Amino acid sequence: MENYNLEYKRIWNDDYLKTIVAFANTNGGKLLIGEDDNGNKIGLENQEKLLEDLPNKILNKIGIIAKVKAFENFIEIEVLPYSFPVSYNGKYYYRTGSTTQELNGIELARFLIDKSGISWVSFVEERAKFEDIDTNTIDKFKT
Repeated sequence: MENYNLEYKRIWNDDYLKTIVAFANTNGGKLLIGEDDNGNKIGLENQEKLLEDLPNKILNKIGIIAKVKAFENFIEIEVLPYSFPVSYNGKYYYRTGSTTQELNGIELARFLIDKSGISWVSFVEERAKFEDIDTNTIDKFKT
């Protein structure tokens, strides 16, 4: 059964690179190609080609290395967690429960700051200076 760090797919689709990114951005996980949603092995017609193509595709499109292993009727892609933010086509994904979610807005900002290893307070303190305060904006706000 699919969960936080396990996903089953019947066939390969490049859209699953998002799931690989989500695993890398959370606690890692495994993507099993050639299995249905219940983990039943259904096999792959193009297993040898996928075994050859997937490691390069993952490295070239995402910039990470994943362990790609072939078994009798399926392929396992194991993704370790990364300490830096990983994206696919400029978008960041995260694993929540058994789903892959795109991060946007405040959640994306929070994720990027967390992955940087600094707190929001120190992030602001390091970059903001007293001279940066715009008194005209403060005056407009007060009125």
